Formats: sequence, C-alpha cells, structure tokens
Amino acid sequence: MTSTRSTTLLTLSVLGLALGVLLGERVPPTPVAAPVTLVLVALVLLGLAKAVRDRVWRPGRRPRPAVRPMSPEQLVRAVVLAKASSPTGALLAGGYLGVFLALVPSQAEVLRRDAYVAGSAALAALLVVAAALVLERQCRTPDERDGDRDARG
Repeated sequence: MTSTRSTTLLTLSVLGLALGVLLGERVPPTPVAAPVTLVLVALVLLGLAKAVRDRVWRPGRRPRPAVRPMSPEQLVRAVVLAKASSPTGALLAGGYLGVFLALVPSQAEVLRRDAYVAGSAALAALLVVAAALVLERQCRTPDERDGDRDARG
C-alpha cells in the first residue's frame, strides 16, 4: 500500500479553495452542524486507528496476538476508509476555506456568521485529514514500517 501523497492533498485543497472563492456568496449557507459532524468523523477515524493499533500492533514491539484480532477484511475496510477520508477532507477544507475568505469581507451580518461557520468547518476538515492519515499509518504492515525507518536513516 502506498501512502497518500501530500501533493495530492495539497492539490485537492487548492482546487477546493478555488471553487470556494469563485462560488463565494452563491453557495447555500454552511450548516452549523457541518463543523460538529466533521469533528465527529475525525474522532471516529482516530478511534478506529486506536483499535487497529491495539488489536494488531504493540508500539515498539512485534505484532502480538490480540484477544480479538482484526480480520484481514476489517483491516482492508479501515484502509479504504482512511484512503477515502483524507482526500475528501482536503477538498472540503479548501472549499470551506474559500467560502470563508469570500464571505469575511462582507458587511452583511448573516454572511459574516456563515463565514465563521465555514472557517470552523475548514478547521474541522483538516482534523479529518489528520485523523485519516493516522489511521492509514496504523494500517501499514511491519515491512512497510521497517522500510520507512531504513529510508529515514
């Protein structure tokens, strides 16, 4: 499995930012629940990363037999979720940041309130990206982890 590239995430963020700035006031108001939902998604991803680590890996040691080991299918589902969540979060973070930047200068109180909700959603989307990358890292095999150590020196 290859790691998600930072250039891919950056490209998607810039694309989302451009769309958010271009659409600006034309997009519907950002729901107040958007940042809360994104934070909850990030917490689920982090919880899954902890479950993978606890059930498959012991930090600093070889893999150990867990009381309830994860099946390969469960691990594949976790990898797919992580690989889908990080680009989605990057696109959302850029888009919400673009909406924030487009609406902040507005003098209308309603638009400024929506700008702050969009800014909060952008930060929450960054949390989703970080949590997805943590989950992706926890799903790596010992050979991939050893390769990282060798490459770093």
